[in-house]
Amino acid sequence: MESGFRGLHPTLQFLYYCCMAILIMFYNQPFFLIVCCVILIFINVVQDGWRKLIKWMKSILLLGSFIVLLNAFFVAEGTTHLWTIWGNDIMLEPILFGIITTFMLMAILLLFASFNSTLNGQKFLYIFSSFFQRTAFITMLAMRFVPLLKTRLQEITDVQRIKGLSLTSGKLRERARSGMLFLQILLTWSLGEAVDTADAMSARGYGIGKRSQYKPYRFDIKDGIYASILLCLFTFCIVGLLLGHGRITIYPEYKALSFTVVDAIFFICFTLLSAFPLMIEGGDELRWHYFK
Repeated sequence: MESGFRGLHPTLQFLYYCCMAILIMFYNQPFFLIVCCVILIFINVVQDGWRKLIKWMKSILLLGSFIVLLNAFFVAEGTTHLWTIWGNDIMLEPILFGIITTFMLMAILLLFASFNSTLNGQKFLYIFSSFFQRTAFITMLAMRFVPLLKTRLQEITDVQRIKGLSLTSGKLRERARSGMLFLQILLTWSLGEAVDTADAMSARGYGIGKRSQYKPYRFDIKDGIYASILLCLFTFCIVGLLLGHGRITIYPEYKALSFTVVDAIFFICFTLLSAFPLMIEGGDELRWHYFK
């Protein structure tokens, strides 16, 4: 049985991720984004531990560094000149824009990693199958497809290594031939299993009537209270955005970073909204500690 944030109603979980995705895309104040990234890192650690997060972080940091360097060397917009390197004018504004874009990208990827661990295929179908039955099913298959193919390819590689075939050793031509063979096996396996799955679903009458749920989810009073809190915080954050808080101006000229009392109020709302899963998990832990 799931507990904490994962034990809430799937609609509430989806609402949290939608709210956060919208806010991350519009807030560009560094304090907001840095705190958001730190909170999302803690959420991922609580949900799945460090192992998956370390894999994500390597890709995120590499991609972020690439964005900052590209922006610094190939974008010459802005008015604050820093250096001239190899004939290129390095401006302050593109570097800041690259750093902020990196934090936004990092926050989105961390949010997606948490989404992937919280909303499994069953919950995703529960939310959308009533309105978009076929679209929800195809989306769920697409989300499942990449990790599934990766796992199968690893299994094929392990088996073929016993036969002396490898993608990492030998001449380039031999490795290419092994790669094509692995790909052929992977596609044959996947297509064969897809046909079996389609036959099984057709035999069970998928798509004929209203879809029943393997696990019933009930939106109870607790979910309603949490949803109200979530929507209130989100509304405050949107009002802050409309009033210009949580945003900085970079182009055409960078304006000095300021953090007023009103900014702090909206910053607290945004932090509370970001840490919503952590507060739920913490509340459950406290209840378990005192009432067990």
